[in-house]
Amino acid sequence: IKGEFHFNMSEVTFKQNKGQTQGGAVAIFGSGSTTVSWSSVKFQQNRLNDSEKYFYEAGGGAFFTNQSIINLFIVNSIFEKNRVNAKHNNYYYKGGAIAFYSKEIQNIVLLNTTMEHNQADRANGGAIFLKSEMYYAKTSFTFQIINCRMAYNRVTFQSGGFMWLETNFPSVGNVEIIIVNSEFLFNNCTEF
Repeated sequence: IKGEFHFNMSEVTFKQNKGQTQGGAVAIFGSGSTTVSWSSVKFQQNRLNDSEKYFYEAGGGAFFTNQSIINLFIVNSIFEKNRVNAKHNNYYYKGGAIAFYSKEIQNIVLLNTTMEHNQADRANGGAIFLKSEMYYAKTSFTFQIINCRMAYNRVTFQSGGFMWLETNFPSVGNVEIIIVNSEFLFNNCTEF
């Protein structure tokens, strides 16, 4: 998916899909204002496998990248046993379940969502990898996790058993992370 768009999806299952660069099941590339709303979706056992052609792979289940504004809402959904699977030490792998790259993120909301047993090898973010390069933007960025369960997600070799968050703060207005009534259990980082 490319360009400026709204992407709504409800009651859809992605299971045992495979990819080699970004997004084991879904890859979204936006160039303008993008709003993604997913409700009751399941990403289960999707894989992003190692490739010698590419320097990095991201998002075992889903991958998002955008050159402008992104708003993402995921409600009543499950991300389970997705994996970025690395075999080579020189490559970088990010986000076992979801990876986000954007110049300007406004809102990400995870509501009543479960992320369990996702894994990223030689990577950052067992379940979620998020990078925002807001060099020119002065807007605020809000990330909300509400009534969620994040458990048994795993990173090997790098950092962030559950999540890795990276922003360029000098040009950002505010970064606000809100976590309400959620569980984070047994997420871990290990070495090979």
